[in-house]
Amino acid sequence: MIGLLMPDISNPFFPELARAVEDVALTYGYTVVICNTDEDEKKERHYLDALMQKYIDGLILTTNHLSREEYEQLDLPLVALDRIINDTIPTVVSDNKQGAQDATNHLIDSGCKFIVHIRGPRGVYPADQRYEGFKATTEDRSVASLVLEAGFRINEAEDVIYDVLKKYPQVDGVFASSDVMAAGVMKAARRLGVRIPEDLQLIGFDGIPLGEMLVPSLTTVAQPIYEMGAVSARLLIKQIEKKAIGSIDV
Repeated sequence: MIGLLMPDISNPFFPELARAVEDVALTYGYTVVICNTDEDEKKERHYLDALMQKYIDGLILTTNHLSREEYEQLDLPLVALDRIINDTIPTVVSDNKQGAQDATNHLIDSGCKFIVHIRGPRGVYPADQRYEGFKATTEDRSVASLVLEAGFRINEAEDVIYDVLKKYPQVDGVFASSDVMAAGVMKAARRLGVRIPEDLQLIGFDGIPLGEMLVPSLTTVAQPIYEMGAVSARLLIKQIEKKAIGSIDV
């Protein structure tokens, strides 16, 4: 049995990860137990205790609210997915910082002069890396910028960007730290009569199917989501079966 700790299964990014983990695990004869932590340390501790009592064979972590020492003390095979915990735990991540730099350069190359970045919560590895990429690029290219913070939810992104677009009509570009956040930006823009992309350039991050359903369709930095989940499952099973493994950047 494999445990899979996720921050929020309602975020469309995570079901595809979970599906990949389940698909690979099943081919090797393992069952996957999915637990939602809601980015809550108490919930994460509760689920870890429950999973350990069920004698799971290994654990995939897409959340990291405990200390490095606490994860190491679990004494079972671990893989960090979309997070980096420490150098000893095998890790599957995409290059979030480079992706953010590419996204920001795309906006600047499209003519944007004042760009807003809606970053995810501080302390969440992908959010921090995407912020660093945005900051480095806007500073390097001397472009006016503003950084907002929100959870990875449509309504939170909509709320924070609405007031900014209303106060600063000169904003002509937005880099959202996830596609879900970008959907919130589109809702706020529609309420204000701001046209995308005519008045406001927008780019998200992740490449979830939701982006193709939006009108207009969302420009995004696509991650190999399914592949990341599949690789993490294979890495974990190699550990369980005592085979040599290493960290992988997807």
